[in-house]
Amino acid sequence: MGRLVALPSSSEDPDTTSIDFLVQQVMREARRRTGLGPGEFADAINERSARHPGLGPTAILAYESGDAIPLVDVYFGAIGVAGFPVRDALRRFLGNDGDAATTA
Repeated sequence: MGRLVALPSSSEDPDTTSIDFLVQQVMREARRRTGLGPGEFADAINERSARHPGLGPTAILAYESGDAIPLVDVYFGAIGVAGFPVRDALRRFLGNDGDAATTA
């Protein structure tokens, strides 16, 4: 079974520049781009991860709502399922051209 990392609840408006908020938005957009339902998206991430996190639709919905944040392999798995070249981007960052991979 997958683990959810719960965020502290707050009645304040979210900080739209925070990493947590951006991860929430990316998780929502990644699933939207695939056209998959929460359960199907969870299954696709589970298949992609060597750790087999055991995600279900509840976890995906929690990530999208900002009630939880995904562990890094789940996050990269999600954007990979959506078509982002995760391995290539990480290799560029680690390689000799790492500076170019992080600049606009």
